[in-house]
Amino acid sequence: MTSGRDKLINKDYVSAIGDFNFVLRFKSDVDEAYYFRGIAKFGLDDYRGAIGDFSKAIIISHYISYYYGYYFLYRGMAKEKLFDFKGALDDYNKAVDIRSFDTEPFVMRGILSIRIKKYDDAINDFNTAIGLHKNSADAFLGRAVAKRYKTQYDEAMADFATVIKMNPRNPDAYAERGRTRYEMKDFALAIDDFSQAIQIDSMISFAYYNRALAEYEITNYIGAMKDFDKVIALDPENALTYYNRAELKAKKNDFKGAIEDYNKVITINPHNVFTYFNRAIMWQRLGKFKKAIADYTSAINLNPLFATAYYNRSIARSSIKDYAGAEQDYKTAAKLNASLNILSQAGKLDSTGLAKLIEFRADFEEGNVKDIKASQSEMYPFSNFVITYCFKDSVENCASSTNAKIFKLNHDFGDDKFKLTCQDDTLPRDKAEQLMKTLDNIPVSIDNNLKIFERAIIKYKLQNYNGSLDDYNTIISLKPDFGIAYFNRANTRFDMISFMNEMKDYNENIISIGNNKTQAHSAPNTFTKDYDDVIADYKKCIQMEPQFYYFYFNLANVDIDLKDYVAATSNFTKAISIEPKFAEAYYNRGLTYIYIQKKEEGCLDLSKAGELGIQKAYTVIKKFCDN
Repeated sequence: MTSGRDKLINKDYVSAIGDFNFVLRFKSDVDEAYYFRGIAKFGLDDYRGAIGDFSKAIIISHYISYYYGYYFLYRGMAKEKLFDFKGALDDYNKAVDIRSFDTEPFVMRGILSIRIKKYDDAINDFNTAIGLHKNSADAFLGRAVAKRYKTQYDEAMADFATVIKMNPRNPDAYAERGRTRYEMKDFALAIDDFSQAIQIDSMISFAYYNRALAEYEITNYIGAMKDFDKVIALDPENALTYYNRAELKAKKNDFKGAIEDYNKVITINPHNVFTYFNRAIMWQRLGKFKKAIADYTSAINLNPLFATAYYNRSIARSSIKDYAGAEQDYKTAAKLNASLNILSQAGKLDSTGLAKLIEFRADFEEGNVKDIKASQSEMYPFSNFVITYCFKDSVENCASSTNAKIFKLNHDFGDDKFKLTCQDDTLPRDKAEQLMKTLDNIPVSIDNNLKIFERAIIKYKLQNYNGSLDDYNTIISLKPDFGIAYFNRANTRFDMISFMNEMKDYNENIISIGNNKTQAHSAPNTFTKDYDDVIADYKKCIQMEPQFYYFYFNLANVDIDLKDYVAATSNFTKAISIEPKFAEAYYNRGLTYIYIQKKEEGCLDLSKAGELGIQKAYTVIKKFCDN
């Protein structure tokens, strides 16, 4: 426990989770271990996993622990991160009841009240916190922000001054005061505040972003562009900044650059109507009228009352001589805007005229909705488990395989030659060829069964798939009940299919340049993507060794290759039911759930995988589970 808490302080969250897991392995009713593990998960943006741990701590403790109020406070913070504002408010209320003497629950509830636009409630909570502790900088800062939203600028500025007097090195105070000055249209002083915040903390993206807006207002477009670039460098998934940078590029007639930024916005947040509308204008400026029409149509589909989109589409349709469509769009726009007289000024085709640097500020840190399928290339599942060869110079590696099946195999062989792994540890070719020389001429007999098995693995490593399959066939003919031979034969067949399809894709895209012509040559595809033999081998394994859960894991990966995601999740579940701590199965099942848009199930699985030691799970959680 002490080690884990020290690691929390040092933000070594993954190692901290390992320590708290150790505690819970021996004593599963330690509420503080769940609480601190929840904090570590929170630090890794695993909010669903954190909520689960805080809930367990609450159930176990039931008023006994000193930290009981914090269990609700932190659970509320995690729920707020997932936009469960009602659930968060319920937890903050409970924390306030338990710790009515503490400023922190009032401050957190006040911040949530700002987010849900209950500014008077927020100010009341901040007042209470200040009454409890007159030097609560967080309470003064929160009250200043709430007053800004109520346009009580003078009172807000007084609170900002108090915070800065308490701590002249508080970057948030300068950044928020700068935002207030920006709203007061005092752009020069706003820029000074943002610059002061950045001088204190060069990683504060909020200050760069708002300074860019202020610089734009005083027509310092070069400075604004540099600040937008800096925000994107700090936060590559910030849709709002790409959007505003695109607007700035459009103003400088960099239409292609603007389109690139709008493309990024749509990848991150595919439901923002103005992005399609503005990108359509860029296409129209470039004379790409069909692409413009497609984007105006997307904007209209998202907002059927978007009159200006109908009007602009009518112009684009006229440009490609679709006069009937153009007339229909014009009539629709006129009907929608009869009382607004917008058509007289719509011909300007000015994107900033519709939405000048639109500031969906709530989106700045938290509102980006990612399109899952657009990011599949960044999601790497664990590949199949295989029984492979261990080298004498990798004793530690060999010893890492503690599975009973492999232990027995090595015991029968009389040496630690084999290990079970899903990691790619390619055998150096010179060593593989050297080993092959000692195994080439082994007589076929039951006594040499394991030697032939070893040779099959070496051939597999050398990508001599047919030779490897021949050896596995020989082993199975000699010993039909040798289950792991079926297991490795299935793996070899599966990898052979993958290899052949990679070669097919390569051959279909060979480019030859000659006689001033570029031609693509397609090699004949004689390989059929047939997994029947692979599946049959795995099922044979399962019949013979139903508790060897790696069979189900590998079969699930085959299901994924066949795009049968329901079967895949079922097989991962079977593997987990046999081995509840099968981290790789949780990870792969989590990715599968996310791919088929079962986000809640997927994120919980990834949380479990991270808890069990799969560190890269937290990278995926940050990308797909933080909203």
